[in-house]
Amino acid sequence: MQNFPLPLAKLLRVLPHVFFGLGLGLAQGAAAQAFENGDFENGSLGWSGCITEMGTAVTYGGAGSNRVAEVDGHFNAGPSDDRMLCQTITGFIVGGVYRLEFQATRRGNNTPPNPVSVTVTMNDALQVIVTRSGGYAMVAEGFEFTATSTTHQFMVRPNFQGSFGMIFDNFALYHLYTLPIELLYFTGEAFTDGVHLSWATATEQDNDHFTIQRSSDGQQWQNVLEVQGAGNSVVERDYSANDPSPMPGLSYYRLKQTDIHGDETVFTSVSVHSTIGTQVGLSVFPNPSTNGQLWLAAGRLAEEVTVPVTIIDMQGRLVHTAHITLAPGVAVEISREVPLDEGVYLVSIPVAGVPQGVRVVVQ
Repeated sequence: MQNFPLPLAKLLRVLPHVFFGLGLGLAQGAAAQAFENGDFENGSLGWSGCITEMGTAVTYGGAGSNRVAEVDGHFNAGPSDDRMLCQTITGFIVGGVYRLEFQATRRGNNTPPNPVSVTVTMNDALQVIVTRSGGYAMVAEGFEFTATSTTHQFMVRPNFQGSFGMIFDNFALYHLYTLPIELLYFTGEAFTDGVHLSWATATEQDNDHFTIQRSSDGQQWQNVLEVQGAGNSVVERDYSANDPSPMPGLSYYRLKQTDIHGDETVFTSVSVHSTIGTQVGLSVFPNPSTNGQLWLAAGRLAEEVTVPVTIIDMQGRLVHTAHITLAPGVAVEISREVPLDEGVYLVSIPVAGVPQGVRVVVQ
């Protein structure tokens, strides 16, 4: 999950669900997507797809007649007879942030038990390892995750072989809030035609637009560019923008997202070092190219150098890389080894460790 401050309106919606834990046990509040029979009092109802083992707490070294479930590696090296917990849970909001809570303990026996661990998963949205040692003493656990689908398969499986494993009780889910977008990445690179910024989202909800902001000190920000959002989306979407007049030297860029209600979310910034004014006079021609043929020259080189040249597309995918020798005023063909389809590309070479590049169009 990205690190960002919640807008005030969204924060007020979240607060009633946030004050859990803090030594008070399980979260208090209404559950959203609920486990069916999360306390096992109705036996195996709702728990299917795995071999399950349930019984009263006293059966496993605890006290009382409330029902609990055991997860263990049983007797075979393979998982064919393992005791696990599985449940299909529906109704998630894609991009919604949820908290999973439960209680777990090591099964008690007549000798001090060794530590055992299990892996708890919610498809690709959550994967954590929980470990317990010592005798029967229930301890609450809580983990946050972002739903990537409306349906998730929940599973608890053992990481050990043998019986006398880990005991579970009181599974619950709480919907904390819904992210306006789930940001996968945000990057910035300096080129001769400006600073190229790229980002991608996994999900979007009521997303109106993005604003690129720039700062010289990371404190005071100014709006530079605006890019339309996708509204609502549950597939990965790639975005890019170019700041043609960046600040010389070190500067910072960050992404601000605005939803259709006017609520704003600001994501963490990236630093970019621009060397505009000190480039080597890099040029790529013809631009646009009508047949995919491209030549590269560096007009302000002081001497002959051998450098790596890279070609990437607008999705950030590497199309071609090779080492070439550049001499002052001498053009080198760079398209001979790689035919380029129609599209927009960035051709770059490193200068003092900083990529210097040119955006080219192939028609």
